[in-house]
Amino acid sequence: MKPSPAALHEFELLPQKMSLPISLDNLFTSNSEKFLEIGFGGGEFLAYLAKRNPEKCFVGMEFPPESILRLSRVLYEQSISNVRLVRGDARYLSRELFQNQSFDHVLMQFPMPWPKDRHAKHRIMSPRFVETLADILKVGGRFELVSDQEWYAREGYQMFTESPYFDTDIFEVNPHREFLTRYEKKWKLESRNTYRFCVTLMQNKKSSRIFLDKKMKKYSFKDIPASKSIDSLVSQRFNDGNSSCEIKEVLSREGIYLLRMVAADDNFSQFFNIRLRERRDSTWVMAIDDSPFPYYTKAVRFALEAVYDFLTKPLDS
Repeated sequence: MKPSPAALHEFELLPQKMSLPISLDNLFTSNSEKFLEIGFGGGEFLAYLAKRNPEKCFVGMEFPPESILRLSRVLYEQSISNVRLVRGDARYLSRELFQNQSFDHVLMQFPMPWPKDRHAKHRIMSPRFVETLADILKVGGRFELVSDQEWYAREGYQMFTESPYFDTDIFEVNPHREFLTRYEKKWKLESRNTYRFCVTLMQNKKSSRIFLDKKMKKYSFKDIPASKSIDSLVSQRFNDGNSSCEIKEVLSREGIYLLRMVAADDNFSQFFNIRLRERRDSTWVMAIDDSPFPYYTKAVRFALEAVYDFLTKPLDS
């Protein structure tokens, strides 16, 4: 799908370039209820809900860029103005991007269950996610899960039952739903069951975060780094507790080096570039490149420090 620049500009948020955590009161002109849908897929339900409730404020979070492009175009064409979209991994971004007690309602419909044990780390439903919801929901706010996988829904329901922060409602099978996505309609024709539960936050709990909202440091070199030293960075790995990074590739042209990086905070990985360029006074400056723009986590900051240390140490050390 071809992007619509006007639609993306109006609806897509770029949190990497915003002050974090985001204040939804500053983002929307309305101070009414705030709603988050995690994994909105094609976006039919979110568009329907936002159009039906123009006085409320909606945020949609999804990973595939095609979903952001598709829904932003629909919102633009239908003049739906009370929605903002975020692209990324909700396992981390749902906690990291928003202020404590931001939402009145969080919804997750038919998430990827990742049924195999070896893929369990990819599941969004986890004790950590329960803690995230205890942070970003307002007291009295609700979380709703809908799934076509009974084991997944019951496992998630049990997590909330064991949490001291939530009050659990009944577990429903084939509940009445006012709006069905195209996949849900297909599943109903196949006689597949739908499972749903809702929980209410009774006590708020702030959680620790890994995104650091402070300016990223730039590094300067008094002497020109040796080309041999820079080229030897390829495949170098650096570790510092839960933070790690690796240089995947080094690209160069006269006066400029571009280091293609991957950095990880636990399981949250980001790909980005470090740019090293020569100044007119023959000194060099090193900084995070503008594209792709990463979140400033501990691992990203550590990556810049590690590369600087590597380049400034003696070649024979």
